[in-house]
Amino acid sequence: LLHLMLFSLLGASLASWMIYEFDNYDQRYTSVLKRLSVRSKCDYCQEQISYSNLVPVLSYIFLGGKTSCCSTKLSKKYIIFESFGALIFAAGYLTNTLEISMLVFLITFIIFNDEKYKEIPIWINLSLFSWVITFGYELIENNFLPALYLAFTLMLIYLFFLKVRRVEGLGLADIILLFSISLYLGFPDFLYLIT
Repeated sequence: LLHLMLFSLLGASLASWMIYEFDNYDQRYTSVLKRLSVRSKCDYCQEQISYSNLVPVLSYIFLGGKTSCCSTKLSKKYIIFESFGALIFAAGYLTNTLEISMLVFLITFIIFNDEKYKEIPIWINLSLFSWVITFGYELIENNFLPALYLAFTLMLIYLFFLKVRRVEGLGLADIILLFSISLYLGFPDFLYLIT
């Protein structure tokens, strides 16, 4: 039960962090350390949130869905996505598929980020690539050449659109994303992904 609670808290915390990353997408930091050590602030008055109010889901419930500093009503996105994160990681723990829980997180973030900002951040591509290397390392040897062919073909399409139409037909981050997933899926399965 303790492990289930800890993994649920981990999932909710990751969801909370991803909400912060999504909301502050255009924020620029001078270093990775500053990015990782930035404190959460109130969405409304910008006051730093106390550590006691940083517990995902529970803080929202105990505060009655309002901020502790200015008593403004919080967006329901916090309770929804933090609960989603807790459920995904709880299900991953109970079914012994935590790696799939992490993948669901990354893909969910990609979907929302790409929809709103029309861009996939490089850190999410690196995270997905790390996931593939960690959990699909035995597949990479067989899938490397097909994934490389795919990336090369997509790069040619990218360059063709750039040269002829003077627009990007697809983004470089999309190519990296498809390469990473193709390393995991292999041929012919990655063809379904492209179509």
